[in-house]
Amino acid sequence: MTQVRVRKRGKTFSYIFEAGKVDGQRKVVEKSAYPKLKLILYLIIYLGEFNECV
Repeated sequence: MTQVRVRKRGKTFSYIFEAGKVDGQRKVVEKSAYPKLKLILYLIIYLGEFNECV
């Protein structure tokens, strides 16, 4: 599973993960504007379980 980083930016939280390599460069995905850290943690767990099923 990919390492997911969480950080606080102002009043909101964001998460960042590496999606893969494209033309030898890393592709990084960042999603932000989540008001609570707990919401991001639930989302990360859900995405991890979803990717295992696919």
